[in-house]
Amino acid sequence: MKVQPFNRVGIREQDRTRMLSCEEFLALPLHERVQHILSRSVDFFDGQQPVELKAALAWLRTTSASR
Repeated sequence: MKVQPFNRVGIREQDRTRMLSCEEFLALPLHERVQHILSRSVDFFDGQQPVELKAALAWLRTTSASR
């Protein structure tokens, strides 16, 4: 499995951004994670540095497939 490209996830909700660790994000129900991704209300970070969406989603696909 590839090295995890992000360690924090920001989910934009109405008037705030909810910050989650990678583990907390993965613990969300799959339908909720997909909903945030499809609505483009999610941002991925490595520390304070934004991570390219393509890289984050590629890692999520390979991680989900191996579970």
